[in-house]
Amino acid sequence: MPSGLVVNYLDRIDESPTWRYRYIAPALDEESVDFTAVAQDMEVLCATHALPQLQHDGRSPERIIVSLMSEKLDFGVMSPEVRQFFESYRVEDNLCIWEVF
Repeated sequence: MPSGLVVNYLDRIDESPTWRYRYIAPALDEESVDFTAVAQDMEVLCATHALPQLQHDGRSPERIIVSLMSEKLDFGVMSPEVRQFFESYRVEDNLCIWEVF
């Protein structure tokens, strides 16, 4: 990842035409890691993992939401101890285009 973080794929959630891709990055808990540090990571994950995987599976997503979390959480569960970041990307011309989330 551009930030240097180690990121592991957790899962994807089908909310067609939106797809959520969730990743775990344990180092998100470090105080030096903020949103600015991981913003490019999320764009890279969309462009190099999520979108190609969906296309390989024959899917045509309109939007991909990338989530980074410091540890595994069930979808929709909030926990003050687990740091999370989210970004939304519109898929256009086979590109992940950042949207204000």
